[in-house]
Amino acid sequence: MGLRDWIKGAGQKVFKQLYISPSGEAPKRGTKEFLESYQASPFVQACAGKVGQSVGETTWLIKGLQDQVLADHVMAQTLRRPNPHMTGMDMFRLLQAQLDLVGEVFLIKERNGLGAPVGLYPIPAHWVAETPTATEPSFRLSWKSLNERIPASEVWWAKLSAPADPYGRGAGIAQALSDEVATFEYASKHAEALFINRAMPEVVIMDPEASDDEMGRHEQHWNNRLQGFWRAFRPYFANRELKFWQPNQQNLDQLMFVPLQKWERDVILQTWGIPPEQFGIVENSNRATAEASDWIYESRVVRPRRTWWAQQMQQFLAPDYDARLRVGYVDTTPADKEYRLSAMKAAPQAITVDEWREAAGLLKLGGEQGKARLVPLNSYLAVDPLDPASRPQAAAGGRPPSEPPADPAEPADQPGGEAA
Repeated sequence: MGLRDWIKGAGQKVFKQLYISPSGEAPKRGTKEFLESYQASPFVQACAGKVGQSVGETTWLIKGLQDQVLADHVMAQTLRRPNPHMTGMDMFRLLQAQLDLVGEVFLIKERNGLGAPVGLYPIPAHWVAETPTATEPSFRLSWKSLNERIPASEVWWAKLSAPADPYGRGAGIAQALSDEVATFEYASKHAEALFINRAMPEVVIMDPEASDDEMGRHEQHWNNRLQGFWRAFRPYFANRELKFWQPNQQNLDQLMFVPLQKWERDVILQTWGIPPEQFGIVENSNRATAEASDWIYESRVVRPRRTWWAQQMQQFLAPDYDARLRVGYVDTTPADKEYRLSAMKAAPQAITVDEWREAAGLLKLGGEQGKARLVPLNSYLAVDPLDPASRPQAAAGGRPPSEPPADPAEPADQPGGEAA
């Protein structure tokens, strides 16, 4: 049996046996908590929110057979206004945040009379209690009083496949960062506890010979004499020996909270792949790295996610409208300024005056001045370098530009070979 026959026959049977269970796969443990970390962890919200906002601002392009943009196509309209509760920006911002956190998103399709989706409703991953199987091709939703089965054809399931289970539930960044996020949060909570003293007194005053009433008077007299800003450093007099005990006090420097939280913060940013300059973290930055951070963020964080979404819509959403549609987006990745400037310097004659002014942030001149090019004297443009007609010509009454001027220090040759 050939490989192709095996894939069509036995291969499909083996694949179906993997998911022959009568009930679909449930959400991974902690899915709800991972999604809620968006509200609980500052840097999770910073990363997921920033990337989600960038993807949400994407201008999606729906193109026809002739590569023309179909701005009024029903798919384009649906992506701009997916449902009455959110705009297209809101939806993709939410979807990207969910995708980064737990690695999967679910959208319920609302169709018109022709069967084309005119509404998309995002559903959190922990609401999906069961995914489709071979025997039950439907999603089961279960949340609060909701308990409903929806055919698989009416749900768009987009996910980041887990390497250990590529056909199961998705795998997100928050799952990999669960320990780091928890450590950051516990460190913050412990620091908060220091400010409310953890029910630990600064000092304990002991008088073994005093009764309860005497201890009450001791406490009242102590507070009356010493409590308050203007009573600091006053002496306190007692007619018997008092014992004092002071617990070991903890502070943030002793506990190394600041370095610990910076470490966890950096791990979170590095896992997301976002340059720290995007959040104003410039401890180890300079102007060059700050400017380069925009290009790194757009090209290595935002653009791959936009490409992923375009391919997902191309394969799993566009066929519901027309299989001939193509999905694209407007790329907002800034140009590499250093590379562009180096290329312009290498061949300045290839750049017009207006292009130089635009690169410098100046207004264009327009007209013939704007079209002029800065040609170096030691080089010229020619289709055929061997064609003498294309070489620079001598000025009227002067020598050719390529001929060096005579050195005035040398005497001119006279007839007969004698110097004047």
